[in-house]
Amino acid sequence: MLDISSEATYKKGKLYSIPLNDVTPDPDQPRKNISESDLDVLKQPIAAHGQLSPILFRVDGDKGLVLVSGERRYRACQALGHATIPGIYIDTNRHDEIALVDNLQRADLHPVDLAEAISSLKVKHSLHPRATG
Repeated sequence: MLDISSEATYKKGKLYSIPLNDVTPDPDQPRKNISESDLDVLKQPIAAHGQLSPILFRVDGDKGLVLVSGERRYRACQALGHATIPGIYIDTNRHDEIALVDNLQRADLHPVDLAEAISSLKVKHSLHPRATG
């Protein structure tokens, strides 16, 4: 049996079809609020064409597969009853930066979520104020 919690199971940058039940959302993800109406809008093209844009995930020995970016896509696929979702494995200790950048590129973050995410990055990575704007 394949141990999904093992980093050796995955290769960095490769695309996998991941069982939705094996993925754990990251409680520290930058987007704290996802409205049902946003999910409804996202579910329509996924239902019509499938999930075309993969999520990003990492492996945490205690938690197994942890979502780095794509929680709205993940939730939409769950709501549609999908068993799997396409995902790309990333292997970095700066996954929080990737999550923030991905969220900023896809849909506007609530200003409070953005401020909290930037503050967290400053503390966690000892960033100079100029590095975060």
